[in-house]
Amino acid sequence: MDFFSLQIQTIKEMLDWRVSLDILLLTLLIFFLYRTIKTTGTGKIFFGILIAAGLFLAARLLDLKGIEWIYSNLSQILLLALIIIFQPELRKIFERAASIRRRDIGIEAPKLSPVISDAVFALAKQKRGALIVLPGQDSVKAWTSEGIRLDALISFPLLMSIFDPNSPGHDGAIIIENGKVISFSVRLPLSDSTKLPQEFGTRHHAGLGLAEVTDALVIAVSEERGVVSLFYEGNYEPIKDKNELAARIIKHWSAIAPYQLFNQKDISKQKTIKQIALSFVFAFLFWSTVVLTQSELKEMIYTIPIDYISMPKNYLIEGETTTEITVNLLGNNVDLNRINPSQLRAVIDLSRITPGEKSIRIDEKNLSLPKHVRVGKTRPSSIQLNIIEMREIDVAIKPQFIGSLPDGFVIDSLAVIPEFIKVLAPVDSVQQDSIVLLTTPIFLETITQTTKIVCNLTAPAKIKPLSNRFPNVEIFLAITEQDQNLPER
Repeated sequence: MDFFSLQIQTIKEMLDWRVSLDILLLTLLIFFLYRTIKTTGTGKIFFGILIAAGLFLAARLLDLKGIEWIYSNLSQILLLALIIIFQPELRKIFERAASIRRRDIGIEAPKLSPVISDAVFALAKQKRGALIVLPGQDSVKAWTSEGIRLDALISFPLLMSIFDPNSPGHDGAIIIENGKVISFSVRLPLSDSTKLPQEFGTRHHAGLGLAEVTDALVIAVSEERGVVSLFYEGNYEPIKDKNELAARIIKHWSAIAPYQLFNQKDISKQKTIKQIALSFVFAFLFWSTVVLTQSELKEMIYTIPIDYISMPKNYLIEGETTTEITVNLLGNNVDLNRINPSQLRAVIDLSRITPGEKSIRIDEKNLSLPKHVRVGKTRPSSIQLNIIEMREIDVAIKPQFIGSLPDGFVIDSLAVIPEFIKVLAPVDSVQQDSIVLLTTPIFLETITQTTKIVCNLTAPAKIKPLSNRFPNVEIFLAITEQDQNLPER
């Protein structure tokens, strides 16, 4: 199979009903991700990723090797750098993506926001310090102290009394959730940022500190200057009048549920449809980039060992065998990356082999490969084997003595157990009686008494054991000392 045919086959296998489902899920993911990022103010990350994906797709279509090289070699490093650099923003995205339930404001926002706004500007007019937290989708519990539990409905007198200078909890913040002041005298984390003017004190640094780590809207009133400041997403801005503040509170509560498609006043149905359409375009481009990447045919070269298995016991491979082979594997990036080189082996099944000279070619059937990986060239192109048939015969065992006994000692008797063993010998070998098995060397120079010696066996070429190895044999030597004065018999 050539390069072009394999590419066409890969693309055809991808073009099924799963593609439509894949693109649909990608469209929803991109849409929800965009709406989440829009509320967190980290849109630069999102659009930067889209631009990088678009640039890579254009490079693939135009065959721009330089951009492709940069992407292939630096994409993983850049991705890791983005995760490290933008860890706080990414954490917010995932936290908010997991929360798709709209917060219950308790009463209608248009009725509740003017109450808060009126109280805030009344406090500013009297130059009373105040700090009000309106949580977003992020929980603020991990960043604030517990404070004093209140759980009271919001009212103008309540807010004025909490921030009365004579109140013991007036220096802390209040947290408003579900239309109620759930706690007061709450401590907030201080910001280390230098973006605040020097005249801003601890109250404003606390407001900015919470706005940097959550999506809460924090309202601060300065007791020195009597001005109102708003903190959101790590930024602050002055608020000029109570109508502006009420509008910002309503906008904040509306943004708490970013996944409500058509029930937000600031997002029209047409705008939402346009966002979905753009998400679809980006999803299709992303999917197309993945398909092009996966369908690009690559070639990798491996040197792998060969395992010969299941050869009948009565057959033997004569001569030296090829122990490894070099193969060129063709496939796309994903499939080739699934290959573990240490586990790659060529397996040759000899269960149906017959005697004689054989030429065996290695292909996909001999290798355990991913589905779409193909074998290109092999070196050598084929393996030559000479198979000979063996027969079972009885062969005598002969001890292999080296040297002689010390002077005055003779071998009185010799016993070999067993005297014969069954072996496999080529069918066309010489006569059975001419085949013997020798023991490993037995050195006689040091033997002066009757002894038993356990020996291994050595066999001529082409003589094989019935099992995995030859058995051990026992050699019994009865040694007697000869009287030097007596004539030899």
